[in-house]
Amino acid sequence: MLTRRSLAPLLALLTAACEEGGNLAYYNVEILDTGGNFPVDDGMITVTVKHGGETLECNDGPCTAEIRDGEFMGLELPLASWEGMTEISAELRDEPDHWIGATPPFQPWGEGVDAAAALRVVVGRPGTCAELTLDGYVTGDPAALAPPRARAAAVVRRNVVLIAGGEEVDGAADDHVTKLDQLLFDTVPFNPWTDRTEIGAARGLALSEDVSLVVGDRSSFLYELGQISTDSIDLHDGAGFASAVVSLSTGGAVIGGRATRGISWISAQGAADMSRNLAVERTAPVAARLGDGILVVGGHAAGAASAEWLTLSGSGDPRDLDLPAASGGVLFPSPDGAAALWIGYIEGGVTSSSTALIRCDDGECTAEPGPVTWDRARADFASVVTAGGTLWLLGGEIDGEMTTHVDLVRWEGGAPRIEAGPDLPMRNAGAVAFEHAAGVVTIAGGRYREDMVGMVGRLVMCFPSALDL
Repeated sequence: MLTRRSLAPLLALLTAACEEGGNLAYYNVEILDTGGNFPVDDGMITVTVKHGGETLECNDGPCTAEIRDGEFMGLELPLASWEGMTEISAELRDEPDHWIGATPPFQPWGEGVDAAAALRVVVGRPGTCAELTLDGYVTGDPAALAPPRARAAAVVRRNVVLIAGGEEVDGAADDHVTKLDQLLFDTVPFNPWTDRTEIGAARGLALSEDVSLVVGDRSSFLYELGQISTDSIDLHDGAGFASAVVSLSTGGAVIGGRATRGISWISAQGAADMSRNLAVERTAPVAARLGDGILVVGGHAAGAASAEWLTLSGSGDPRDLDLPAASGGVLFPSPDGAAALWIGYIEGGVTSSSTALIRCDDGECTAEPGPVTWDRARADFASVVTAGGTLWLLGGEIDGEMTTHVDLVRWEGGAPRIEAGPDLPMRNAGAVAFEHAAGVVTIAGGRYREDMVGMVGRLVMCFPSALDL
């Protein structure tokens, strides 16, 4: 195996920058596994570059090269201009083995790419999870949360992720914000966060391409293109980790929380409107966008309406559906927005293996027992829905024991299906998960012991069976 520094030449991302008088600009592209090695001795490499949504070609064809004894002739990857989003994916084959990986969308000029003139495509074997131990490009240290913490929020902006707040080893509310550059795989404290305040357990929400929101138990704030608002944003009383958060094309919504009827409608610029309310108090409800509205489920007291329908910027309209008096979990919408699966909810203090299926047509909803059961149901799992439509359920706790379990939920033919995914490399509960790119998922933080003493600092990447391209 060859380390990234011994692989020569590197790939080159090349642009003929006409606005710069015709000068050529290069960015080195490193292909690495999660340990920082180039994993193939003999085989083929295929690299795909998308710029502004269009796949670019190398010499009128795919960008490929033969690998011999761990080396290959350098590829000059095309880049049309400085404008627009760019994505790079890679596939390496050394039969019968192969590796896949991708970058999140990024701008060729901005947020670290221009400063380092380099970026990385981290690859892994399909259907596996691995600890991210490669050295950061600038820091020289593996990506990690410092201090380690659980129940943090992930705030994603293209290739930059802020991992904010959480709960520390003693259960105290954390006040740190860690910046992860997903092109260089460096983690550093977020420098503008100088006047720190306690955040606590938190959730992240993208409001627009440039503005995101952290909703914490102790405080909430906005993140806008490299800066964090110095003042906490005011949300409704009871908003926090127990709230449901929904991203919308016009901003987002923070719904319910701790025994509250509150709703905070947030504009794409971060302005909050708290003039609307739910029909009943809800603690830890779940919510999802269905069609032209939002379905809110659970978190209600026995005898109260089990669901509500929200028109955008409106108040809750109760729906008395045949659903358990439960809370939490995930409400996973179907691709057509006509139904949603409620999975992982807590009923009677226990995470249920049963699921519920809710179908809605213009706000008129019905509920029925779900067609699937979650046989490995567990508490305090991390979850993320990828852009390709897969729900990942990662880690969690069963009878006081942290697990390595990963389950995948997909909609097929109008019905949900659950299958076992790749195991995590370490036991974990209370982590935060986010999509890295093209179906590749990263999880950060969490704990591996019930007493909160064993906290997880390292990051883990999980690769799907095939990239979502």
